[in-house]
Amino acid sequence: MNRTIVAFFVASVLHIADRLPADERQGDLQGSGAVVTCLATDPRGNLIVSGGDDHEIRIWSRDDGSMLARYRKHHDWIQDIRFSPSGEHFASTGKDGLLLVWDSDGDGKCRTIAHSKRYLQSLDFDPQGKYLVVAGASCDVQVYDTTNWREMDPMRHSMPCPDVRCVRFSPKAGQIAACSRIGHVHLWDLNSGNNVPTILGSKRDRSQCLAFSWDGEWLAVGGEDREIRLWHLSSLDGSPEPTNVLSLGNSKVLSLSFVGAQLLAVGGSDNRIRIWDIAAGDQVRELTGHTGSVSTLAFASQSLISGSYDTTLRFWSDSLFETNSALMARIKVTSQSP
Repeated sequence: MNRTIVAFFVASVLHIADRLPADERQGDLQGSGAVVTCLATDPRGNLIVSGGDDHEIRIWSRDDGSMLARYRKHHDWIQDIRFSPSGEHFASTGKDGLLLVWDSDGDGKCRTIAHSKRYLQSLDFDPQGKYLVVAGASCDVQVYDTTNWREMDPMRHSMPCPDVRCVRFSPKAGQIAACSRIGHVHLWDLNSGNNVPTILGSKRDRSQCLAFSWDGEWLAVGGEDREIRLWHLSSLDGSPEPTNVLSLGNSKVLSLSFVGAQLLAVGGSDNRIRIWDIAAGDQVRELTGHTGSVSTLAFASQSLISGSYDTTLRFWSDSLFETNSALMARIKVTSQSP
């Protein structure tokens, strides 16, 4: 077990709430602002972008927690946000069927890449920034060329279920995984010249989220069955069954993020974040403080950032700030202008 990374979670967190105006730090958080449905961190380390059920995108400073900008181009819940590897762009998609690509410099400029008649649920950039993949309420997983933002029809992949919940690129170039409502997971390689997938898992309750480990060796999938299914991809022997299965008891799995080579953060419907050592199959830490389901997680620069239905972003950090308690810092997602 990586004890250095685990110790990072024992430490306190960034006190961003102390740097916000008092009227943004008082009162009941639940229901007082926007549900945080998705978030992403700038690879250059400067920004955090969040999306919510109020159809707005907010840009936050990682330095002091201030809100730098807010944009309202979506017309329904924003479901996913991801930065390009260069940090020059980020993409957003949502229940309105819009796929938008934004400039990261804060000028609010965006281009509409697609406007589907059905909602879009998930998107991701590949590690080289050459492709953008998107999926949602259809069987199609679509791939776009980021040099011209046009769909690459030969790379379109078809899932057996018209409700794809999550799609992600592996750190290994060209490899994509997608999971759907019926629980099947498809894994395929754009570089292979065909879209014939490796099909993992069996039919079960809806899969909600997935994550690759940093080296691309592990794939984790979670959902409404209250389990995390783990595949060690280099050890697949033709069987679709997972290498290991972790149980969360009564909590549905809503979000996943690797926070170490073999350490996985899991956001649950019970308002908790659990840290698992996937090699040992042990839960090594439980983080409490949210008062709503933990809908989204991101990890960067030795910090775990969580977003919740309680309308907050919370920062979990190492020794960046001196403190000896487990106080939770928060950004309250309000309707006020920056």
